[in-house]
Amino acid sequence: MTNTLPPAHWAADPSGRHELRYWDGAQWTDHVADRGVASVDPVGQPSPVEQAPVEPATVTEPATVHTQWPPVDDDATRGAASALGPGPALLRPPPPPPAWGAVGAPTTGPVSYARGQYWRSLDGLRTALVWLLGASVASSLFAVVAFLNRLDVLDDAKQGISFDLAQRAQDADDMVSSAVGISVLLMVATGIVFIIWQWRMAKNAELLGAREPRFSPGWSIGGWFIPFANFVIPVLIFQELWRASTPGARPESWKRESGSGLVALWWTVFLLSNLVVRAVNTDDGNTLDALRTTNQVLLGAYVLSVVAAVVTIFVVIQLTRRFDIRRSELGAA
Repeated sequence: MTNTLPPAHWAADPSGRHELRYWDGAQWTDHVADRGVASVDPVGQPSPVEQAPVEPATVTEPATVHTQWPPVDDDATRGAASALGPGPALLRPPPPPPAWGAVGAPTTGPVSYARGQYWRSLDGLRTALVWLLGASVASSLFAVVAFLNRLDVLDDAKQGISFDLAQRAQDADDMVSSAVGISVLLMVATGIVFIIWQWRMAKNAELLGAREPRFSPGWSIGGWFIPFANFVIPVLIFQELWRASTPGARPESWKRESGSGLVALWWTVFLLSNLVVRAVNTDDGNTLDALRTTNQVLLGAYVLSVVAAVVTIFVVIQLTRRFDIRRSELGAA
């Protein structure tokens, strides 16, 4: 007879004991899965709510179902099949369960997620970050020029004070103030977009099968604001995101994947540039030599900021690309 039931696929376990249970096209089987790991649990006595799953896709050619199982009259074959349990799925083991977080999805084609779970787009944030970081590079270069100009004025001041020099000094100070102000505004805007992008990646990593990460997605925000701990937590999160996006990574072993040298380089330069800025005390400039030293250190900090922003652009592009590739690999919708 013709089967009007959904085709074979993994679906939400109607018994509620597991995340997924395999529907073989005619009945629920003993094959179950939790967090992407398959196991066996007998169906038991079906309850009134254990109904057939909603059909996940359009069936172009209806399958046929035998009116008896097994479809042979041989007593020995029937006895062996009876010992294994009912249903054709036991002779045809189900395919591996879909990625952790996918519920009610066919084993081929796009993965659909459980209620409340969905893929968060990274493309718009990546583009915004690249533009903001590019603007940060430009503002930091402007600051480098401003500090070089002020150093030149300080060198000339050693030769004596004049009206022309005083005006140049005022112009140099105004230039530095403008450059630093623009850099700070861009840093705040970039930081906000960057943290949102990082949080979205952390949420998407759950859908890629990154089981039991050391840091939950909330740490992508809070990790930046904990004194001293914010020297370590962000880079650990980024290394986890890099491992979670490794092609072919498995839910049970993704933490053993290799980290990223690019992420380590980015964090080293980023920390160094920020530590140099924090170490400068602008109130110590009581002499021309002290002022010159302070401006040289700040000049070096902004040079490091340029390098950090450029490396950050590569990190943003590479990580976003890895997540897109991993998503395509798993067939996630």
